[in-house]
Amino acid sequence: MLNRNQTLQYFCSKCNSLLRCTTANVDPSKIIEPCPNCGNSLAESLEIRRPKQKDDEVLLPEFQIAQAVPALTFDLKQIDAFFLGSRIGDILCIVGSRETLLASRLSVRALLPKRLGGLESHVLFIDGGNNSDIYQCVNFARQYGLDIKKVLEGIVVSRTFTIHQLAWLVIHELPKAIERFGSKLVIISGILTLFTQDPQVDQKEARRLLREMMIAIKRISGKALVVITADSIHGYEDIFAKLKNRIKIQNAESGIIKLFASTPYRSKEIVLPEKSLKLVKVE
Repeated sequence: MLNRNQTLQYFCSKCNSLLRCTTANVDPSKIIEPCPNCGNSLAESLEIRRPKQKDDEVLLPEFQIAQAVPALTFDLKQIDAFFLGSRIGDILCIVGSRETLLASRLSVRALLPKRLGGLESHVLFIDGGNNSDIYQCVNFARQYGLDIKKVLEGIVVSRTFTIHQLAWLVIHELPKAIERFGSKLVIISGILTLFTQDPQVDQKEARRLLREMMIAIKRISGKALVVITADSIHGYEDIFAKLKNRIKIQNAESGIIKLFASTPYRSKEIVLPEKSLKLVKVE
């Protein structure tokens, strides 16, 4: 039984970071924010330890509130109200016909200051489907009044042409690139395109590579927000089943587009004018 006056240490069990020393008894189930160091949910990873000698003299700041952790927003009111921003530790899967448009939007927004819903960070953009739209990035940059040259320099694009190139890039090269550029956002666009468009791809090998990539992506998400896009995940639903933060986009009808947003805890249908995906609000 713990002594009421004994100093306790609160660690994140995922990254082993010491977060706070206090005599107060903190209930992990009531903590909603992620670890400020690795991004994992403290409700799941908070661990209480008895301090070693003299460790109880260490003073650390209070837990960060969720709003203090940098979060990336879409600048689309209904989507942002649902997700409350995406943070390091999150993996967001966007599926549907406008997935490249939303990827371009997030790429530019990540360069914005944190106070405007950005991350003030370089973006690593892996174009797995060779369908990235540089002109759409330029369009968003102009709407925000940003220096186009700086925007294009801030988005580091890598293209792949085979499933093995894509897997090698994600598993082996991406972690090093995150360290090199200090990137807080990684976008893997068209992750399934090379797997589905080449009839010569061996499905057993393809599924093996995808599973290895998902393991690497989970690990990478501890250092950067990861956004994965695909026009469809048909035939690979089981591999993507663990990605609970999703936006599924339906084809537009009469200028209206439907999105189905979901997290592990809730879901919502969002209806937007199709043109709003290409426009931004300038404060």
